[in-house]
Amino acid sequence: MPACYRYIQCRFWQEPGVETWSIDEKYFYLYLLTNPNTTQCGVYNISIRRMSFNTGYDKKKVEQLIKKFTELKNKI
Repeated sequence: MPACYRYIQCRFWQEPGVETWSIDEKYFYLYLLTNPNTTQCGVYNISIRRMSFNTGYDKKKVEQLIKKFTELKNKI
């Protein structure tokens, strides 16, 4: 399997609002940007179960974070 890299801009930590995010929100957003299913354009298909397994969060927590980033933060 060829190596796959995702670069995170250092200014991520300076984006508006990030400083107010909880550690769970920061971790989950970085996971969304860097997980193996991510494509260059950011569109991918992944199950809640897989996200739960990868992050260590239970399915309910993953669903809550997805809802928060979809509805409140307008990030996904």
